[in-house]
Amino acid sequence: MSRLSLATLLLITTFLTACQSKYGDEMPADFSFKIESVDGSSSYDSSTGQFILKYLAGDSLVYAPLTMETKRAIYQEFCKADFMRFPDEFLCNPLEEMTLPSFPTLLTINYHGESKKVYGPDKCGCIFYQWFKFKRFEELTDLIRSRIYGQDVIQKMRPSDIMYE
Repeated sequence: MSRLSLATLLLITTFLTACQSKYGDEMPADFSFKIESVDGSSSYDSSTGQFILKYLAGDSLVYAPLTMETKRAIYQEFCKADFMRFPDEFLCNPLEEMTLPSFPTLLTINYHGESKKVYGPDKCGCIFYQWFKFKRFEELTDLIRSRIYGQDVIQKMRPSDIMYE
């Protein structure tokens, strides 16, 4: 039994080490992202620091650049999630009931000259074989949103007046 446990531990350690070394500890200079709600009500581009919120009377744009510490935290979550191996689109689970309104997310990340777009549905679960990666996607987008929306300049904006049916 102890040989099996040791072999399992060695296998897990090898797997984790391989995953961590895939991206590197240092954040590359070109690492950036854009997160947008697919309905178009808001978007944030880390390369420009622009946050756009849509209103019936027109868009409102503010500059909310992220600190280097925040960018590093997002980069670490990006590595942990193994984002570059995500599918281009996560599929809704047809057996799970969808809650409305739904606000899907489009996350685009630039990394070492490569750009990857991933579409993630909202409030419909995820098809079973994508579940683990989808949970990682949710963790990454939740971290990004909390860091963006936590900034004073964005918190001072009035909520969007666009209604959804």
